[in-house]
Amino acid sequence: MKLSKKHIGKMFDVEGADGSWAYTLVGVRGNELLFNVVGRPWRFEISTNGYEDWRPFRPVLPNKLAIRRAWNTARRSE
Repeated sequence: MKLSKKHIGKMFDVEGADGSWAYTLVGVRGNELLFNVVGRPWRFEISTNGYEDWRPFRPVLPNKLAIRRAWNTARRSE
């Protein structure tokens, strides 16, 4: 998918990614795309629109066993 200004504010990753990261498109200038890396505030990356392997972000959910283990090992926020 080729991204344009109408996609600003939406989350994307690339074909073949495992769903562990995503980018939010924040700007388009010519053939360059400005992304904010999700989960890392104030980290921006510039990529080219020459690649058309962008896709809407869809997280990969862990299986039931992984979720059960996470309940036992997760750190509680304070």
